[in-house]
Amino acid sequence: MPMPIASRDRRARGARVPDVAAVMSVAPSLEAARFAALFERYPALGVWFDGIGGILDGATLAIGQAGTANEAAAASGVPVVALELAGDRRSGWYRMRQERLLGDALAIVPGESSAAAAAIVALLNDPAGAPA
Repeated sequence: MPMPIASRDRRARGARVPDVAAVMSVAPSLEAARFAALFERYPALGVWFDGIGGILDGATLAIGQAGTANEAAAASGVPVVALELAGDRRSGWYRMRQERLLGDALAIVPGESSAAAAAIVALLNDPAGAPA
């Protein structure tokens, strides 16, 4: 599921990457109430409850950890960024599988919020450096 990068310096990021909008896709099997606090804290964050294909048209970048949403994004030509999180259960076999499956469409960036935000901003500012 693509997910937002939460950071205290949202205004600074917006200044570096103008016209950035974020939409979080919530799998239909998940209860929306689970994410209420996130949407309240970040009111500019859009939420999408339908199939992932509906938000990929026109997307610049997908941020997700693993799974069908990442694969759908890559198949649609949308570069995918995954966060390397300490202790992530997907970091072993599953991450290797995603890297092999998505190839150059996947970039893995540090999971710490400031480093992740900087890496994602750099990718957005330099499309040539984004995953293919």
